[in-house]
Amino acid sequence: AIGIDASKAESFGVCWRLNCEEQGIITRKEFVSGFSAMGTDTITKIKAQMKEVKAAIAQKSNPQEFKQFYLWLFNYCTEGQRKTIDKEVGLQMWRTVLGPHWGLTEKYCEFVEQSKVKSISKDVWQQTLEFSREVGGDLSKFDENGTWVCTRLLLP
Repeated sequence: AIGIDASKAESFGVCWRLNCEEQGIITRKEFVSGFSAMGTDTITKIKAQMKEVKAAIAQKSNPQEFKQFYLWLFNYCTEGQRKTIDKEVGLQMWRTVLGPHWGLTEKYCEFVEQSKVKSISKDVWQQTLEFSREVGGDLSKFDENGTWVCTRLLLP
């Protein structure tokens, strides 16, 4: 019990901090070298480190750190040598990771669900974060003449 909720984005934060490569697996090497690099060698220190992970995922500290996590997550979700993630995986990750921060996450996911794309490219993944930050939670900053890759590539 290190204070991480497995149903929330923070569970991916642990894998991010340990620099895990394969989804759902933390190897002994990743565990030992990851926690050693963080200077955590006791349960108390691990719990303290996990509080920092939660803050990073919640964007309470540094938005740039969240962006690093978000970009890592795409690679973590790819299978083997693929350069895309399945649409269903992308939707689940957006709902889990962006949902708490962006009020339009669900509407955006519905838009993606209705598109004909079967997978999410790294460009669309990256642009979605920038789009969410740029337009705000109510689209008040949306520029109809903007060229957002994430929306353009998803249109039929």
